This record gives sequence, structure tokens and C-alpha cells, in this order.
Amino acid sequence: MKHPGFKTVRPFIATAMVMLAFASTAPAQTNAYDDAAAYFKSSNWTNGANQGFGFTPWVLTTNVFSGGGYRGWYLNNGYAIASATNVGGTAYTNCSWGIYANGAAPAGGNRTVAYRGFASSLTTNVVFKLQWMTEGIGSGATNYGGFVLRNGNPTSGVTAYETGYRFEFYYAGGGTDSYLFKDGNGVTAMGLPFAAGYGNSAGSHVNATGLNCEFTLEPNDTYRFTVRSANNNAVLAFLDGQPLAGTPGSTIDSVALFANETTGTGSSGGDQNYNRMQIVSPSLIPPVIINVQPANGSVFVNPASNVSFEVDSASAVSPANITLLLNGIPQTLAFNTNGATQQLLATNTTPLKTNLTYNGTIIAVDIYGNSATNTFSFNTILTNSLWQDVKNYGAAGNGTTKDTTAIQVAINACPPDGFVWLHNGTFLSGTIFLKNNMTLYIDPTATLLGSGSSSDYPILNPPANNSQQNNCDMALVYAQGCTNVTITGGGIINGNGRNNFTSGVEATRPISIWTALCHQVNIRDINVVDAAMWSVVNMQSDDLTISNLTVNDDGLNGNRDGCDVVDCWHVTIANCTIDSGDDAICLKSGNSRGVNDVLVENCLITKSQSNGLKFGTASKGPFTNITFQDCTVLNTSHSAMAVESVDGGAINAVTFQRINFASCQNAIFVILGSRSGAAVGSINGITYRDINGSGMTDTRGCPISGCFTNGVDHELNNLLFDNVNISFAGGVGSIPSTPPEYAGQYPENTMWGNLPAYGYYIRHAANVTFTNCFTSVVLTDARPWLANNDVSNLTTVGPTLNIFPGGTNVVLAWPNAFTLQTATNVAGPYADVPGAFNFYTNPIIADGLPHFFRLRR
Repeated sequence: MKHPGFKTVRPFIATAMVMLAFASTAPAQTNAYDDAAAYFKSSNWTNGANQGFGFTPWVLTTNVFSGGGYRGWYLNNGYAIASATNVGGTAYTNCSWGIYANGAAPAGGNRTVAYRGFASSLTTNVVFKLQWMTEGIGSGATNYGGFVLRNGNPTSGVTAYETGYRFEFYYAGGGTDSYLFKDGNGVTAMGLPFAAGYGNSAGSHVNATGLNCEFTLEPNDTYRFTVRSANNNAVLAFLDGQPLAGTPGSTIDSVALFANETTGTGSSGGDQNYNRMQIVSPSLIPPVIINVQPANGSVFVNPASNVSFEVDSASAVSPANITLLLNGIPQTLAFNTNGATQQLLATNTTPLKTNLTYNGTIIAVDIYGNSATNTFSFNTILTNSLWQDVKNYGAAGNGTTKDTTAIQVAINACPPDGFVWLHNGTFLSGTIFLKNNMTLYIDPTATLLGSGSSSDYPILNPPANNSQQNNCDMALVYAQGCTNVTITGGGIINGNGRNNFTSGVEATRPISIWTALCHQVNIRDINVVDAAMWSVVNMQSDDLTISNLTVNDDGLNGNRDGCDVVDCWHVTIANCTIDSGDDAICLKSGNSRGVNDVLVENCLITKSQSNGLKFGTASKGPFTNITFQDCTVLNTSHSAMAVESVDGGAINAVTFQRINFASCQNAIFVILGSRSGAAVGSINGITYRDINGSGMTDTRGCPISGCFTNGVDHELNNLLFDNVNISFAGGVGSIPSTPPEYAGQYPENTMWGNLPAYGYYIRHAANVTFTNCFTSVVLTDARPWLANNDVSNLTTVGPTLNIFPGGTNVVLAWPNAFTLQTATNVAGPYADVPGAFNFYTNPIIADGLPHFFRLRR
């Protein structure tokens, strides 16, 4: 079946809870229990001895389908879900059971469902618990997997899993907000990022993250549902008082696990893994602390205000077991009731002090000894001599009066280490100039709105001698030669590029934030929207930190980069979210200084109308010691990752690790060459490790090329692809001819059209290694996964798996130094085959079992 459309609603979601709730649980009676550790590791998990207790035996069903791919169930030796109870040495380690339905089938294709009943129906306050990890769901509407709690246990086939459904939780359709729940209100988005329940990107699956799902039946046909991290039990999402679907008063007495065409970015391709399933009474769920006021990170809190919060419990909590500490001091609390209750409202009656930063801790313990802890902070620092309120200098904040002069006077009057404060309004402005030792504080109630008139932006010409100054002439917020400058506050900088500056070359449009020749720059907790040109530019500014930056150009195009780093040293970019009209995060070099010592981590690219993570195109100086890690890249018009040296720059010691990407035109683009008569630089030492990608929107493959210029061969050197798992688009019916040499054109992955390989086309390179990589195509393709031209010392170790549609063969490639030692479900003997590369074809029967291979030297 196809799930209906859904609206995005977030009732009582953990993103509004401002908390990390860690729980410890007291012993409780277990009514039903099933655990991966109880399964015989040498037999199918349908074995009658592997059923746990308190549940009826599993009934497993798959469809009969000839469209390709796989479906079935399995017991995994080799990985399990990481959790507080799954640590080294316990029975759970390296063992989980699961279902899968994957492969290149059309809509409505491969399906698997596992059914089982409960020995007794759920009763009020009895908790159903399931630990689940999904290893990838494709981006289509027909790709989904999860579980259903039901009335009755119809097991007639793969289409019956929703029969009698009362509650459903599943992941569908790719994206970052595709965990959904289905109840009496229909289908609603949970507001939970996929990363919370995703398999280990390292591909080994050992200690892969997962979700603890806890469902509690409540009176009057309602329920409570908590989603926690399996790693630390932190609350990720929370629902309470929601209506059940189905006939009012009907029981919940069965569960169905389902997977529908779930091929995705997990290295096993859409496996749904489970460590344990329980029904426990009394509740094992600890309390949940929500609606904390003031919210975490609040500033200028009126000391006359009260700290308040709510504690919800599946069992009950008593006022005597609620503690609030502010800066380690217990507070006096007032409650809405004196007795134990499932919902407790608390208010602090101890007066707050002025001009003080508070660190708070809330501890709640229910009647069974389960506990939850919440930490938060706020301050009551009143506006004093350090705080320059722009309204005191004449700023109107009405969005129509130009406040440029008032803001600048406040900046000029700001004392050392002071704050220029924009609040409660929209402040229309032209260029404002920051200075040493100051913070521009735009709080969440304020927007700095760029003027729509170019006359309000003077031409800026910092003495940087940087070629990128040809593009950068104007800015809304500008700092030149400053030390210790910060832009923060949680508010908005609107470049006014949606209604103004909609055309014209870059130099005729203002940058939203531009720092040049600065030291100790901090840009954090700020939202940059509707940029008129590049959003955030730092040029030859060192000791730079950019964190919790949001850039949203929301469909705008025309040279609107997200975050540009131009010839900067010692840079950290972390926890940023970017929707850009051009390259999202881009390292550039416009002179010999180059870019050095950069870490980009935990960033999310939701959309780029060019490249996601990019070097260049400006590439005059060296790029050294640069790492991109733990990032997600989605919806790029060109490459997810692009490394370009075409202006003479040397690129060395670059690492991309733990990068997930989807719905990009291209995965990886590397080019070394010369444009505009520049000398050819070099590219030496690029590592791609633990990379997962799917949903490619183009058939070209990955161009990775040095150049042959003026009779000289300029090679890429030392490229490592380690555990790079990519599903390519495929669909090309013939092998194209060798593309021409790079001839100085603007470098983009599209410049040569379809390549001789559906995966990687490598040319003019030395010392290229693939280890434990996985490549596949969605549509059958005539091209090989890898083609090379003028490449020396090309090595595949691992083996490297190349999966074709139809599920008929696995092709393994390994170098002469290795011999196939063992392989499951493959008849021996195993012998090395002479030649530069050795291939071993393993015929796969649709047995639904994993296949393992081991090489030895």
C-alpha cells in the first residue's frame, strides 16, 4: 500500500523541551520479553526455540515478486544496536534480528512483514518497548519501514499489516524529517532527524545507533509515546494524550514489523534491525520533563519571573521527589497538586537575583524509582554599561526607517568587551562597521534588514590583495582588521535579496556578513536569510569559529554561497544548517596565503544550487590540513563533494569522513588543471572514509582527473576511498568514449557528460586505493563501476563489491597479494586468479541471507 500524504505537526516534541533527559530505571516485572541474544546464531530466527516468552510465535511473510532485489528476514552475526545495555561483553554484542526488502524494484515491489501476537492485551500503564535501528530508506514515497500496534493478529500476507491498526511508527521517503506516526489524527511528521536512528556510517554496524521506542496505553483510548536514543536514553521525541486509531475501546494485542522497498544509504541496504522487544509492568518509562521556562539559553530574563516546568509520568510522580537546583542551590517549589500524579506542574518561589547567569538542574523521580534529569541555563543580566541598546541611540526598529546611523553610533560608543543590542523590531540598515572587542547581539526578537538601495553600501576595499575582491565590494555587516569580534544572539540578518538585488554581478550586490583581515572572529547562533550575494564571507580572517549558523536562501539562486572561507587559517565550522543559492560551504583562495587548518563538522546542507562541500573554484594558494566530518549533504545541483585546483594551488592532507548524502547530481568531483594561463598546482592526499550516498539525480558518474598540459602529465596523488558506499543512478546503455582533457573551462562535474564508468572515472593519478567499498546502480548500466586512464598503483582491497540490478551476481575485485579464503554460500575451492585484478563471481540465490567474504595475503 502507499501511505497517504501527511501534514507536519509537532505536538510535545522533544525539540521544544530544551533538555537532555537521561534515565535510570528500577527493576520491574516483565510480562513479555524477546531478545536477540536468545536466538541461535546458526539458525534462522523463525526457529521455534527463538520466540521469547509472552509472545506468540513469529509469522513471517514476503511477497512473490519478479522485479529484482531481495526480501526476507535474518539473524545478524556481526552487528547490533548500540545502547546503554549493549556494551562490550554482553550477550547482545554483534547480534540482532531483522527484516529487509530492498533492491531495484518498482513502486509496490519488495515487501516483508513479521507478525506476532501478545499473550495478553496491553492494559493501561503497561509499556510496549521495541529497540529498532533502520539502516536506510530510499527517497521514494513507496520506501518505508517500521512497526504497527494492532487489534487482532491477521497474518494473511504483506498487505495485512495495517489491518486493525491502532498506532504506527515508521520512517518513509528519505529526507531529514520523515519519521512519521499514524493514529486517530492520521499521519503526522515526528520532527525527528533520520540520523537519530541510522546505522553506523562506518558500515561495520558494530555499535550502530538506534531508537528505543516506548508505547504506553492510557485511559480513554489515548496513548503516550516516547522515542529515546538507544545510546544514552536521551528523549528525542515525546507524545502524550494522543488519540488511538480504530474502534474505540478495542484492545492492542499484536505487533507487525514491516519493510517496503527500503533500499537506502545503509551499507546493507535498508535492513531493519531489532535487539529486543518487551512488554513490562509496572512502567519502566522514566518521567519526562517538558515546557521548561525560561527556555535554555534565554538572556535578559526578568528576575521577577518564575522558573516553571512540567513533569509527565506514565506511572506517577510526587512533589516530594522533584528537585530544582539553580547554581547548585535547592529551590522552593510550588505544585499544582500535593499528591502523586501523572502530570505535575512546578513553579519556583525562590526569588531570582539580578545580573546573574544561572545553570539549572531538574531531577524528577517517579513512584518506581525511575528518574529523569534536565539541565538548562539562562541569565538575568540587565542592560548595563556593557550593553548598548540601539533604541537608546534613536533606532526605530519599524522596518521602514533607516537605522544605519543609530546602530553605528551605538557601535562607536560600545565599551571594550561590550554588546550592541538589537531587540524587539526590524532594523533597516545599510553597511554597519564593527570594531575590536565587541559583540553584535541580535536577539531572537530582532531582524537586521538590509537596505534595498545600493547607495546605502559604500565600496569596501580591504588591503588584502585577494582576487576574490573582484567579487566582493559591499556588505551589510562588515569588520576589517578587527580582533575579538562576535556576531550572535539568535536573531535574523536578512539580506533583502528576495525583493532587491535580484540580478547583477556579485560586486554590485552586498554580502550579508563580511570579515576581512580579522582575528578571533566568532559567528554563532545567528540566522542569515535571503542573501543579496554571498551570505557569509571571511577573507584572511584567522582563529575563526562559525557555529550554529543557519543560512536559508529558500530557492534563491544567482551566486548566493552559504559560507565562504577565503584564505583563512585555524577555522572551525560546526553545527550549521545551510540552504544556499550556490555553493553551500566553500573554501577559496585568492592569493598565495591559502587556507590552512580547517575543521567542518556536524553540518547539514539541506539544499545547494551548486556544490555541497567545495574547494575552489578560486584556488591560487595552498589548501592544507582540512577535514570535513559528520556532515549530511542533500539536494545539490552539482556535486556533494568537490575538490578543484585550477589556479595553481596545492591541495594537501584533505579528509572527508562520515559524510552522508542523498539526492545530489553527483557524488565526488576532483579536478587538477589550469585556467587563464595559471601554472598547474597539485592535489596530494585526499581521503574519503565512511561515505554513504544514494539517490543520484544524474547518470554521469564521478570525474576524478589530473591533467595533461603542454606535454606534461600532472597527476593526482594518494587518493584513498575507504568504506565508500554509493548507489549511482546508472541507466546508460553503452560505454562512452574517453572524455577530452581539461582545457581551462569553468570546472564542474557536468563538463564531460557521461563518463566511461557509472561510478568512478579516474585519470592521470597515482597511488589510488579502494578498500571495502560498495558501488551499485539503480538502473542497469553497460559501464563498469570503475574506469581508469593513466593511473599507476591502483589497488582494490577488501573486497570491493559491485552490485548490479537484478540480484544475480556479486563481483569481487582484489589485488594479486590477496587470496579468497572463505565465502558463505559459495562453493569452493577458492584460488587466486592471475592478472592485474582478480574477479570472482558469486551467484546469489534469492535466499534472503547475507553473504560474507574474507581475503588473506
